[in-house]
Amino acid sequence: MMSCKSLKKTLAIASVTLLTGLVSAPVFADGTEVLGAPLGITVSGGTGTVAAGVGLRASQPGVINLNVPGTVNQALLYWHVAKNATDTVISVDNGGGAVDVPGMLIGGPSGSDHEAYRADITGMVVSGANSLTVGGLDPIAFGAGLLVIYDDGSDPAEIEIRDGIDQAYINDPAPLDATVPQTFIFSPADAPRLATLDMFFSSVSGTGSGLGFRPNAINITVGGVTDVLDNLLDSNDGEEWDTIGLTVEIPAGATMLTVEAESVDNLGIGGTPASFAWSAAGLSVPPGTQDEGLCWITGGGFIDLIDNDSAGQKTFSFGGNVGAPPHGSWQVTDHVTGDKFHSQEVHITSCEVLVGTTGPGQPGGKNGFDKNKANFAGIGALNGVGGCPFVGYVIDAGEPQGKKSNSNDEFHLETTDTIACGGDFSVHGEMPGGNFQIHPPVGKN
Repeated sequence: MMSCKSLKKTLAIASVTLLTGLVSAPVFADGTEVLGAPLGITVSGGTGTVAAGVGLRASQPGVINLNVPGTVNQALLYWHVAKNATDTVISVDNGGGAVDVPGMLIGGPSGSDHEAYRADITGMVVSGANSLTVGGLDPIAFGAGLLVIYDDGSDPAEIEIRDGIDQAYINDPAPLDATVPQTFIFSPADAPRLATLDMFFSSVSGTGSGLGFRPNAINITVGGVTDVLDNLLDSNDGEEWDTIGLTVEIPAGATMLTVEAESVDNLGIGGTPASFAWSAAGLSVPPGTQDEGLCWITGGGFIDLIDNDSAGQKTFSFGGNVGAPPHGSWQVTDHVTGDKFHSQEVHITSCEVLVGTTGPGQPGGKNGFDKNKANFAGIGALNGVGGCPFVGYVIDAGEPQGKKSNSNDEFHLETTDTIACGGDFSVHGEMPGGNFQIHPPVGKN
């Protein structure tokens, strides 16, 4: 799915990906409003990727917490500052004392309000738990993110990284109104598999900035099908940084995936769509055979204010992707209280058929089900307080939800430890807008 505004940048895709015999021609990121193949480094191989980040706009230093489930093959640190802030050096401490790390400018000098830098800090990151303290930047610093390529002993994955700067704000003149879709090319397989998509975004002045929620969307197209993930960006890692880690099903025979971030309000949540800068995207596609897992979830929506529908307000908006651990991203915003919940780890615990004889089936009821339910659990952050356990579920009532005799999809999430979370948080109800899809396990027809 591509908006009209995104079409203004469509011609730029040719400068990003040239499809000739399924070979991607790299174009280096240079601040010209497009991500590209990383300049000045060789991207390591490995079996997977993980990522985490921290917002630095409100205060410095910040801490990036990341668990690496294998040997560290490569660790890339990204940071964003205001244009002309000249912050080429960042302070990094992973428990052994602070080290000044110089970075390479990878985007920002061409019409952007931002500058992005990258540094290879492989020697400073370890297998297992990491807590990197980062800072020492100009006060107008947006945040920092760490992307790690690891090896856990399984078969090697196809890994590709794009970085630079690509800004988007719906009311800006082209090309700053939309991002350039990024297309990744990989080898086909004779069975479905689950890939990992990690991304960094900055400057989403959302609820964490006291400016109110600002809608946005991430579109992922693979195998001719587009999943639209609404409203995942909201300064979830602290003001103003978002790390997005998603699980994406790659159908049998598929050879490419396209991702696009948009400044739009698809669900009619209200408020000015978000402005943001996109600095990195990494895709890890495993080889063609893997064990069948549980079902998984994509989508999002909202719940209306009780007895106040005419005002056009929304009580909650939510969205995300729940797949195989450690990947998935879940975001819930309470527009009445201002409370915000964001997952740090989330995974499916069970899948159920509520009505029908088959399932969990393909979205749209193609396998004959009427309603499916997916239960999930994890650890998240409530209003910035991490280590908060939660449980929840999604009910998929078919496609489209609420129409063609289908009932509405449902969403439930609640925290389970008041002390650890620093308070209680819960949301439950049918959705008058939006859509959830419960996907079948990989390898299941």
